[in-house]
Amino acid sequence: MFAAEQLANEKKSSTLTIIRFAGLIGPGRNLAKHFAGRTAIPNGLAPVNLIHLDDCLGITLAIITQKAFGHIYHGVVPDHPTRAIFYTAACSTANMAEPQFVDELLPWKQVDSINVPTILGYEFKNNNWKNWLENGD
Repeated sequence: MFAAEQLANEKKSSTLTIIRFAGLIGPGRNLAKHFAGRTAIPNGLAPVNLIHLDDCLGITLAIITQKAFGHIYHGVVPDHPTRAIFYTAACSTANMAEPQFVDELLPWKQVDSINVPTILGYEFKNNNWKNWLENGD
């Protein structure tokens, strides 16, 4: 993906717009299934970088309607609970066996969405994962 971005950037277009979406959550995308019942999952203290489908669509629409082209946007919700907290709660909410994470923080990147609120003025619809898990899609 990065190589494709670099190639596109060589054209020096003022309208080149790149949206880097985080891990997708939404209807039909229950990420709990990847961790349910697993044990000794590494990096339990790492922050999650996620986005809901509604916000992917909202950001894309905001860029188009505002003609806010020529930027790189990181589509990621500003709420970054740890992997252990988020996926344990996701499994519990889905009535799946809770995962067991290793209580460690290995090298990991927290991605923050700076241009989305500053350039677009976009407010995330799903900006609190605890509330989202409690209320569903």
